[in-house]
Amino acid sequence: MIQHYSPYKVVENFHVLSSLAPGRVDLGVGKAPGGFPLSTRALQFGTVNDRTDFVERLSFLQQLIEDKVDPDHPLAGIQALPKSPKKPEIFLLGTSANSAALAANYRISYVFAQFINSDPSELESAVNVYKEKYPEGKFIVSSAVIAAPSKEEAEELAKEHRIFKVHFQSGRTLTVHSAKAAEAFEEQATEPYEIEESQAHVIAGTSEFVKGELDHLHKTYRVDEFILHTPLLKEAERLRSFELLSPLRSSERNREYIL
Repeated sequence: MIQHYSPYKVVENFHVLSSLAPGRVDLGVGKAPGGFPLSTRALQFGTVNDRTDFVERLSFLQQLIEDKVDPDHPLAGIQALPKSPKKPEIFLLGTSANSAALAANYRISYVFAQFINSDPSELESAVNVYKEKYPEGKFIVSSAVIAAPSKEEAEELAKEHRIFKVHFQSGRTLTVHSAKAAEAFEEQATEPYEIEESQAHVIAGTSEFVKGELDHLHKTYRVDEFILHTPLLKEAERLRSFELLSPLRSSERNREYIL
């Protein structure tokens, strides 16, 4: 939300959350503003944000979390309160080698959103640049996963999940996950764009198949941790997928699956 709010406001809010639940709050930062044009304009109403100062905002946010604001910063001496007994850990979210390099430069954990960008070459480029610049950093992959009693049923459920990429003339992109959302976007757009519809990348199968695919990703791309996204609308099917996947939680060192 640092595309909409000042880093100071974001850090103060997360300090409050972390004070209420020490050690259980993470701060995920994404470069894309997210949301539809109307909600973005509403969040930024009365402010000026041309989306060119993201790196500066990220740097200031990190300084506030660490309580080490640069003495040369215009807001030197400011503190984000209340101070939490355990600082929220910062994660940068992205889908490219550029964002992975940015996370490595700032020595923070990186989450590659594979459920949005499933191009293996992009994943490989991202992990290579991240591990080269920050070998001890945590590289996480967020994947769309559906488990069912049979691979055939899981694959059938996965067919329902599609993504719609909105390509703006400026080069910016936005991803939505339903035709209804894409239609709503069309009513609010204020700049030229094109919508590309495609089948979403989902790891679908039995729990054993899913584990095999995740193991492959772990070994091939040196993944330290997974965040599993289950894109099922029906509660019963989603709960069943969780139940089938729950034994997957790995005790193996340097790897963890988070549902």
